[in-house]
Amino acid sequence: MIVLLSLCLTFFPALSFAAEPFFLVSGFDDVVKQAENQNLAKAAFRLLKADQTFTGMPELYRGLTQAQTQEIKFFLVSGTSQMFLKRSQKLLEDSKFTNAELYFRSWLTEWDVESFKIKSIKKALSPDPHAKMVVIFDNSQASQELSRLLPENFPGQILAIYLRETVQKPPTPGAAPFITAFDVGLNEWKKGRMTLTALEKVEQAILNEQNPEHLIPGYAFCPKDYDPCLNAELTNCHSVRVKVQQICRSRP
Repeated sequence: MIVLLSLCLTFFPALSFAAEPFFLVSGFDDVVKQAENQNLAKAAFRLLKADQTFTGMPELYRGLTQAQTQEIKFFLVSGTSQMFLKRSQKLLEDSKFTNAELYFRSWLTEWDVESFKIKSIKKALSPDPHAKMVVIFDNSQASQELSRLLPENFPGQILAIYLRETVQKPPTPGAAPFITAFDVGLNEWKKGRMTLTALEKVEQAILNEQNPEHLIPGYAFCPKDYDPCLNAELTNCHSVRVKVQQICRSRP
């Protein structure tokens, strides 16, 4: 392990870990919580079931924010109705996510999702309007549009935008698609914003998962050629690659 860490610091000198402070900004449905939104009947049925987060996401969010010193490190901004606020807080607590400040939309007064999210992020950052952000959403049409609007509304403040590839679509300019929490963690480790130890916790959560649905739900895009391991020879990335490929190749 010591040799491995030494090699990491050689190949990725930013990992002396003096990363600049930043906030984590995230969506909820299909980012933190699995939410069938491709089929209305299935979506209604899923609302009656216990909420389920994606494997590795709690470890990812804790790893991304562990070096931050501000009281609130994580802002969850969701177009989901305010009626799900308490239920969402419980999921975050039960799943041991890092403490979050939550912004949920009023469907009666806030019709435009993109405008609501931009307004909420500005409100969240009001104590430090120049704060930097790492943003994680899904690749819904609203989130794709938001990923284009964020750099315009927060120039120089967006460190990275990640979009969970719930549905297979062409890439969104300026945003990185991801399938699992490991994909985001690996890239953030390369950028020096996440430690190797934190990345390994994300990896281990994925390798320990016994239920494939908790990693990639059946309704979501599951690439049979999944491979996050390019230029990542220093991690056990290949074990994650094999596991996800096995899951995806077992599906129709």
